[in-house]
This record gives sequence, structure tokens and C-alpha cells, in this order.
Amino acid sequence: MAPLDKDIPRLPCDVSNIKNLDTYIEVINQLPTCISNAVNEGKSVTAVNKRLINLAAEEIRRASNSLSTVLSAKASHFEEQSLKNDILTSVREEIKKLKEVLTPTSNAPGPTYAEVASIAPKKPAIVIKSTNPTAKSSDILATWKKNISFKKEKYAPVKMQTISNGKIRVDFENYKQCEEAITKTNQVEGLQAEESKNRSPLIILKGITKETAKEELIEIISYQNLIPEDALRLCFLTSNKNNALYNAVLEVTPKYYTTITTYGRVAINHQRVFFGPFSRFVQCHLCLQFGHTKTKCAITIHPCAFCASEDHNIMDCPNRTSDEKRKCYNCHKHNLKTNPNADIRHKATNVKLCPRIISIKKKLEESTDYGLTN
Repeated sequence: MAPLDKDIPRLPCDVSNIKNLDTYIEVINQLPTCISNAVNEGKSVTAVNKRLINLAAEEIRRASNSLSTVLSAKASHFEEQSLKNDILTSVREEIKKLKEVLTPTSNAPGPTYAEVASIAPKKPAIVIKSTNPTAKSSDILATWKKNISFKKEKYAPVKMQTISNGKIRVDFENYKQCEEAITKTNQVEGLQAEESKNRSPLIILKGITKETAKEELIEIISYQNLIPEDALRLCFLTSNKNNALYNAVLEVTPKYYTTITTYGRVAINHQRVFFGPFSRFVQCHLCLQFGHTKTKCAITIHPCAFCASEDHNIMDCPNRTSDEKRKCYNCHKHNLKTNPNADIRHKATNVKLCPRIISIKKKLEESTDYGLTN
């Protein structure tokens, strides 16, 4: 059924109304008012008003991008640099107001895990590794605990955990405690410590037309969305169901991650492209371990993801029709080492049920900086 006219949001003005500096100011002033009205109308923000908010925010950005034309026309009457500074200050103030009115209310949908992680203050931490490249994370932790004591300190580590690649992570309450722990650790023979640096978050842009060359992607996104080029990094491309389109995974600095997530869509030439968070979690479907894909797997054991047998893989598994034979290879191995009572009756690749996968994904989220300043 075709949408009713009342379901189609109407803006009070758009970039086509900008003819000179006076009309530019009028547009910049009217659009945030439109947003505020849409947010404050009723007890919750309707789907129509959400679309209206996104359209108004997009027009603010497009209006800002039209500055070069306006400045060129008025260059003989104004000091250009001073004018730029004044207008950019005005735009920043309006974007700040936009963020405030778009803050979710109690009636809004629940936050994603990444949003919760960005709200919860992250503890400063150190990463400890061994000078022996073959040392296991569990052995490094045991050595550290044996040589480092906090009996005569007025604090203790907040959390200690093993992480990938033969390292451990130790969280503290503040950076002074981190510095003291690093100094102590580096005095222990065979151990090296440094401050943990959280990684920048990833986003995936879905449905970019192949008419947009990947070599120009960062430059276009930067200019059209008012984000510095050095705040973006193209990681890799993925295929799209539509052969005329492609997807792109970008790393965004924490400072601008919170900015870009308020946009709803990213302007790319003639498109407004949807985007979403992208996880760093990777599991090999040959060896079932984490941190690499099957194309880069160097492990010779290829266990079954269904029944944990090392004699066949899941494609040749004779037990696939038997729920009683289902057993997670990674959880089974983990149970043998730690002897917990964890459930193993699931596939080794089940991202919703496997405790090992859930734990690793949580660690990845905790080590990602979403832009919160402590």
C-alpha cells in the first residue's frame, strides 16, 4: 500500500533555499527547530518524526557543504577566513544541540552492547607478555602473580585475564596504579609490560555503488560528512548481494565514532548509505580457533564443529542428525583444563550459545574505545 501523505516527512526548508548568506543562516536556524519540534511532539518519537530528524540533520550537513559557493559569491564583502570561523562555530553549536535532542529517552529502544560499553567507564589497564614467544598466557599470569605482590600497597588489580597471542591484561582503578605496575613488572626477568591501548571501533557501510571507486571512498566520506580524513581508515571491502554494489568496513577514531553514529546514514556522492557496527571477532572454520580465517589457517587438526571428533570435519560428520552427539570442541577442551561445569551441547560455531565465543566477543568489546572520556 502506498504511504499516506501524512507519513511523508516535510522539511520547512532545504539546501535549495540557500541563495546567499542571509538565506544560509535562515536554513541553519530553521532545521534544528524542526528537529526539536519532532523530538518533543508527543510522548515518544514516531517513525515519521525519526525520518524527519534524519532528513533535517542531512540538510544541515549539505548546507554546510555549500559554504564554498556562498563564500565565493560574497568574498568581496567579507573577510573569508573570519567568516568561515564564525559559520563553522555556528554549525558546531547546532550539531551539539542536535546530539542533545537525539539522546535516547526511557521510551526509546534498548541500547546495543556497543552503546552500553561506551557508557560504562573503562578501567585503565596494562598488557603483559613474555620474552619467550612460545609462552602460554596461563604461564605468564602465574609468573606475574608469583613475582608481583600488592600486600604492601593500598590497592589491588581490578581484574586479571588472559588474552590472545600469549598475553595477559590487568585492569586498575587509575593510571598511577598502572604506571607502578608496569615499573614492577619490567623488573621481572622474562616479562614485559606496557599500557593497554584500546582499539578504534569498526563500522560497515552497506550498498555502495561500484561507480564510487574505493580509492576515492575516504576522501568523499570525509568531505561530505565533515569528518577529517585521518579519522577514517578503509580496512577491507566485502561483496553485496547486489552485484552493482559493495560493502566497506572502516575503522573510525573514537572521537568521531560518536559523531558518525548520530547521522543515521553516511553521505557518499549521490547516496545516503546505511551503516552499522562491525565486530572484530573472527573464527576459523577449519581448526575452530579464533583470530584467523580458514584461508590463513596453519593448524593441521581440523575437528568437527558438530561432535568435536578430530577424525572428520562437519561436512562428513555421521552424527549431524543426533542432538545427543552434539558437542563443542572448544568448550570440551576448556573443561578438561579448568574442570568447570560449562554446557558443551552446542556447535563450536554457535555465536549465541558457545560460552567461549561469547567470552571472546566480550573481551573484544571491552578492548574497543567508543569515544568515552573518563
